Amino acid sequence: MFLGDSITEQGLWDEWFPDLSVLNRGVGGETVAEVTARVPIALSGASAVSLLVGTNDLTGFGRSRKVTDIAEQYQELLVAIRRVVPVAPVVVTGVLPRDRFFAGRVQTLNEHIDEMVTAAGMQYVDAWSRMCGARGELRPELTRDRIHLTGAGYSEWLTVLRPALDRALAGAGGSKHLLTPLGRGGAKGPRR
Repeated sequence: MFLGDSITEQGLWDEWFPDLSVLNRGVGGETVAEVTARVPIALSGASAVSLLVGTNDLTGFGRSRKVTDIAEQYQELLVAIRRVVPVAPVVVTGVLPRDRFFAGRVQTLNEHIDEMVTAAGMQYVDAWSRMCGARGELRPELTRDRIHLTGAGYSEWLTVLRPALDRALAGAGGSKHLLTPLGRGGAKGPRR
């Protein structure tokens, strides 16, 4: 189950993971609190979860722009996920880079998320380090609008997400390699 905002929603998860039964539960524009509210329905029956959310909160779409407030809401989200899927593997990608104006706040929020995810026995994925430009912005070749990903952006994310999902699924079901490599063309961009 892929859960999150528009960055998740625009992913072609069924094409990137053809050997797995995947559901895309990304909804454009959603905040941490909005994702939390729909966890009971969205994750019903999930055997594993990949989560990416938080960027919209930093711009003021959520209850607060303060990193500490967003982190508290994130903790509520992790508790809600564990309530619905108590033993399923959960892989959480930290908030991706965006405009350099947000760089410090994104990094601080990711530190909080990493701590909470680790304490909850979930896996944290650091995509920031892989996708960040020299001034803290999402590298230009990975985006057209400094938030959403192009095909190249999804390919970069998948280089760190795929191994984490592989480890999580292998730990849940044995040592068999459950994820297939990207096809010849790599990740495709979102459908428009």
